[in-house]
Amino acid sequence: MDGTAEIRTGAFRQRKTVRGIGMVVLSEEHPLIKNWEEGGAFHLDVRELLEEGGEPYAYIMDCLHQLAPREMLAVHALFEPKPLMTQVRRLGYLAGARRESADHWVVEIQAPG
Repeated sequence: MDGTAEIRTGAFRQRKTVRGIGMVVLSEEHPLIKNWEEGGAFHLDVRELLEEGGEPYAYIMDCLHQLAPREMLAVHALFEPKPLMTQVRRLGYLAGARRESADHWVVEIQAPG
């Protein structure tokens, strides 16, 4: 899949491959959300969106639905999102959080498989 894009079923799910590396891509870009791939995980930073009073749930779920089995999404948030972790666990994902600083939590979510 080098240099190609794969569209998965569903209006918000697409996956791009650039130079042989699969990338989770937000279906709708948002200026306050950053995403990248690093350390074997896809990262989604929603801290700025949360600071502005925005709701990142749809963006997080958009990325989760694109993960292949056992792939990891790291969500960077201002607080420990316990309701999100409960929700994704009910959907079969593994989830855990760690505090990086007073206003920076990283929630690691692994797709089932």
